[in-house]
Amino acid sequence: MTTVTNTNIIENECVITLVNLLQVAPEKDPKARPLQPLSSETISITQYHQDLPLSLGPRQTFSLLLPTNKPFFLSSCGYNPTHDELYLCSDLLPRASPLENPTTLISKVTFSRRDETTNVITALQWNKLRVPPGMALPTSGAHCAEGILYATQAMFGSPDPSGLYHMPRGQRPRAVLTSYFGAPFDAPLGVAVREGDGSVWFADVGYGGAPRVYRFEPGTGELRVMAGPGGGLVRPLGVAVDGETVYVVDAGREEEEEKSPAVVYAFDIVERGAAPFLVNQRVFACPPGGRPRGIACDEKGSVFVCCQDGVEVFGKGGSLLGVIELPGGASSMTFGRQNEIFVCSGQCLWQVQLWAK
Repeated sequence: MTTVTNTNIIENECVITLVNLLQVAPEKDPKARPLQPLSSETISITQYHQDLPLSLGPRQTFSLLLPTNKPFFLSSCGYNPTHDELYLCSDLLPRASPLENPTTLISKVTFSRRDETTNVITALQWNKLRVPPGMALPTSGAHCAEGILYATQAMFGSPDPSGLYHMPRGQRPRAVLTSYFGAPFDAPLGVAVREGDGSVWFADVGYGGAPRVYRFEPGTGELRVMAGPGGGLVRPLGVAVDGETVYVVDAGREEEEEKSPAVVYAFDIVERGAAPFLVNQRVFACPPGGRPRGIACDEKGSVFVCCQDGVEVFGKGGSLLGVIELPGGASSMTFGRQNEIFVCSGQCLWQVQLWAK
């Protein structure tokens, strides 16, 4: 399809606000703070705790990589470090004919850096790609085995079912999972690949059935339900795995989104009979920005949750460390090179440098 080149990428310094929780007035409502940064092209960071990653360096920067007028950047599907490429998928986009189902587009963004010692992006090439034949519409994904493992949702009349599809770089996709022992998936989301054993974890929202969290073992083909409505899950939108802990974003009831509580649950992975199980379900965090969706963990165990106000960062103990506030909030993010993240906010794609280069 279309290829766009952007050579006008400007690196800016983030506006940093330090908050002493002991000096915050008890009557102050944290939700009363503005959800928008200082301007439509500024990222500000509110630091509540010294463990926020930015405290490791004196300078945090951001770049607005791609501003658009359509929701091309709903979900980040994975970063390929070998080729310095980022893959993303759009929200539903209308077709020319109102009689046709809406579609989504895949984006491949290739970066040019100032040099190999910094993360400064000087130019990029953005390729908009149609969803290839043989795969339902992608909703999210993760970098896996030198390709992207996509979670997909089938539209009415689609010849390809919902499920997981792996697309190696430069090749056609192949179906990995399209049902749970014959029962079709509804709307898989939030793919995460666990380091170490390579197991694949993902959620199924369950618009037409029960919401669930699945674990898939690529080496054996084993697929198991690890969590479901029996544990109180309502609408799981994202999954992240950090060592022996699994985090699940539960956005609550869609029809009551403003009232329904949005929660991040944590589970422990334990072995029983030589098989993994999830135990000790607990409320890990209630993101104050609301409407959580994407979730990821860094190498230090910090948990990044994409919300209406931006990216909220929590420590391993559930404390809110800080908020990276973005215009339009954040729907998804992924880690790039060391210390950088890429953030989707619907119509914009951002790069944020968390600490000194």
